[in-house]
This record gives sequence, C-alpha cells and structure tokens, in this order.
Amino acid sequence: MKRIMPFLITLLIPFLFTACSLVSVNSLSAEKKFEIYHSVVNEIESYKKEGDIYLKNKYYHKAILAYEKVNFYEAKEVYSKEYINNLKNRASYNAKYFLKKAHENAKKNKIKSLYYINLTMRNNPTLKEAIKLKETLLEDAKVKSFINKKEQKVQNLLNKNKMTVYHTRSLNNSVKKLVKYDDFNPIAIKAKSIIKNSYKGLVKNSISLYNKKNYSQAKKEFNLLSFIYQEDKTINNYLHYIKQKELIEEAKSYLANKNYNKASKVAKEVLKINQNNQEAKEIISASKVAKCDMTGTLEAKGINLYIKQNFDEAKITFEKIIACHPENRRAHAYLKKINQQLNTIKKLR
Repeated sequence: MKRIMPFLITLLIPFLFTACSLVSVNSLSAEKKFEIYHSVVNEIESYKKEGDIYLKNKYYHKAILAYEKVNFYEAKEVYSKEYINNLKNRASYNAKYFLKKAHENAKKNKIKSLYYINLTMRNNPTLKEAIKLKETLLEDAKVKSFINKKEQKVQNLLNKNKMTVYHTRSLNNSVKKLVKYDDFNPIAIKAKSIIKNSYKGLVKNSISLYNKKNYSQAKKEFNLLSFIYQEDKTINNYLHYIKQKELIEEAKSYLANKNYNKASKVAKEVLKINQNNQEAKEIISASKVAKCDMTGTLEAKGINLYIKQNFDEAKITFEKIIACHPENRRAHAYLKKINQQLNTIKKLR
C-alpha cells in the first residue's frame, strides 16, 4: 500500500491539471486505484526485464533508459546512482572505442566499419560523429548491396505472413543478422513489431500442445520461443513443467524395471524443481516400499545367517528389514538376539 500513492500521484497529474477534466484522485474508486496500481507494477516488471535483456545483449543505452524508468516509477533508487553511473561510463567508453574502430575500417572495409558504428550507437545513439559516418557508409554501393540482401531475406519472410514458431524463429534470426549492422533499419523495426505482436498466438498454440500432452513437440516449440522472447516467465514456467513431466516418466520407467534407487533419485530431482510435486513424492514412497517388498526373502536370509552364526551379516540383514519396516517385530527380536551374541563374543575375547 505504501507504494500505491507515488504511482497514483504520478499517473493522475494529467487529470488534476487538465482543464477539461473534473476527475480527482479522491473521486476514483478503490477498484480503479488498484487497477492503475497493478498496471504500473506490470510496467515496472516489464522495464526491469527489458533492461536485463538489453544489458545481457550489450545495448547499454537502452538498458540505462529502462532502469531509469524503473527508478522513476518506483520513486526510489531500485538501481543505485552508482550502478547507473557505472553503466553510463561503460557506455561512454564503448562508444568511443567502437567509433575509433569504425574510423579505422572506414576505407579498407566499409561493412565492418558499419558494424562498429552500430555498436557505437548501441552505447550512444545521439553521437553526431557516428550518425554522420553511418549516413556516409550507407550511401556506399557495396554497403547498400550488402544491406539490401539482408533486408530482402527479412522482407521475403514478412511476405509469407505465417504465424508459426518455426517461421517466427527464421524471421527473428534474419532480423538479428540485419540489426547486427543497423539497429535502426525500418524493415527490421517492422519485423520486430510483428514478432512482438505474434507472441500471444504462438504461446497459446504451444500451450495447446502441452494441454494435449504432446510434451515432446511442446518442448521443442517452447525452447524456440525462449530464444525469441528472452526471459519470458510463461515460457520458462512451461519448460519447467515439461522437465518435471519428463523426469516423472523417467522415474516411472525405473520403478517399473525395479530399479528403485534410480527411480527415487530421479523423483528427488523433480522435488528440487517443485517441492510440492505429488507424483514425485508417490514414486519415492513406492520405491521405498518396493525395495522393502523383499522383506520375506530378507527374513529367511537373516535367519539362515543367524543359524550359521554369521552374526555380522545377519545383523546387517535385519537392520535393512527394520529400515524398511520399523514395526517388524521378528526382525527386532532377532536383532536383539544377535546383539546379545555379539556382546558375549566381545567379552570372551
């Protein structure tokens, strides 16, 4: 609740200072206030994720903008001034370094020079010297031809107008190859928008495969989607669900083949992912019971060892029985006798 007011104040300023509006903060219902609040919370999470992805891909300028928006909406330093300044210093250093590399290649390798200019502008897109050099490079016939080929690949995929994971992956890969040299390319920007807008439909289709228990195909699609839509919670969650399903099936297979130790081990891996997985708990319990299902055989073995006065081996055998079935009275009785015998032998020695 303490965080609600800064959000509301920030968002409702337009209402307070617009002549045509008679709405005030107090006149809004509690439901409306919370609707606005949750909208802002989602926006903050989106900027955090966006910033992390930009930083991971070394788009320092965009990462800084995203983190600064988080601080603005939160009305506090979620990302400290020191942290932001360190990123700004890194961006400034990178921009100068890559601009130098771009100038070094401007005559001998214009395509490579364009690549370095693009890296420069990921760190500082407003650097006039970089903008001017980029404009010059894009006028070069060889560079034009190179970029046109990459644009054509993207455009051909856009023309197919398909909405499948595989098509979107191909489109995404082609866009990556294009933006490696020009982040601001209009065809790349258009394709990125289409990829972004395809998200809901693609995820819905993959979830449908999961719901139909087609886990193998669902896994393939979610893995592809995870490369296109990085750090997406829904996609990652379903990949975790599928991983659990796969491990459960593996554990069941071990259980059916009477490999109880492996069945239990794999089931415990599931519990590391999801400690509340009931199937995993049942497999562990079943493995334990199954291992102990040989109690009748073990009892006969233990008694036979006792009769032959092989007390050490007999003790180990009856201890196994008790570990499985603590309530087994006969095992406890024999174990008591064995311990007495061993104590007697010890004293005689």
